Amino acid sequence: MSFPPEWFYGGKPLTFPNRANETAVLPGPLGMTGITTRPVYTVTPGDEAGMSAGATVNTQMTLGHRPMQEPHLTVRANRTHDWVQGDAPSNTTVYVTVTRGSEIVGTGQAFTGGGAWFHVDPQGPDGNRVDIRIGDVVEVTAGEFSATVEMVEMTGTVDAAEEFVSGQILGVPMPAKVRVEVWVQNGQSREVQTAETGNFSVDFGDFDIRSGDHVGIWYVQPDGHMAGIVRSHLRLETDVTDNDVWGQTTPGARVDLTLGTPDVAGAPLLSGEGLG
Repeated sequence: MSFPPEWFYGGKPLTFPNRANETAVLPGPLGMTGITTRPVYTVTPGDEAGMSAGATVNTQMTLGHRPMQEPHLTVRANRTHDWVQGDAPSNTTVYVTVTRGSEIVGTGQAFTGGGAWFHVDPQGPDGNRVDIRIGDVVEVTAGEFSATVEMVEMTGTVDAAEEFVSGQILGVPMPAKVRVEVWVQNGQSREVQTAETGNFSVDFGDFDIRSGDHVGIWYVQPDGHMAGIVRSHLRLETDVTDNDVWGQTTPGARVDLTLGTPDVAGAPLLSGEGLG
């Protein structure tokens, strides 16, 4: 049986969001009778149309299989890429502040429009993008909602050969929740708990992590907001025209490159720290 297009209570039309899979709250208290459609249709418990209503205040009627999501705020602050993003109520301006000690080092804002997603690249007083660092505090407000994310110290290493991600979270209560995401098309994610030392490891099994794939590593705060970094397995690229070699790997790792020709011993060309 399909859902009738119009619903009435006490002779007055009930207004639902213009989507099939939503939830609306009926004024209460009310009984099982009196909720009708056109043509007249009375809602009762266990009705074959899948509708339900209770006799208490704020009785809820559900259309479809997915309830409408309540307005909320979730925040993800990324120290590697220096952005803040997440979900907030629709048609709301989201304000972001980055504080270092007692100094505000960056601000930014975004408007969610008809959706929920927002993205902010905080900027400093000079107009340049802020370099978010360990110890910074990211504060976000969106209407009546607010959230705080502390950029905790954390490390991470990606082993693409073994499909393995490991690292450590420092300075938070243990065990801590960690979320690891491989940012590729049809990518996968895992959630684990750290050991009491803050160490964690994630085996992606049959999922193929490739050199250069960006892997997001998140510390999930008890309130659900997240502070994160991005890591990847070693990847090198060369430009024979301009004689350039570049790539990415774990920050702080020493990268030794050797240039040579077949059957001729080469000499070290470059050594230094990778930028990750």
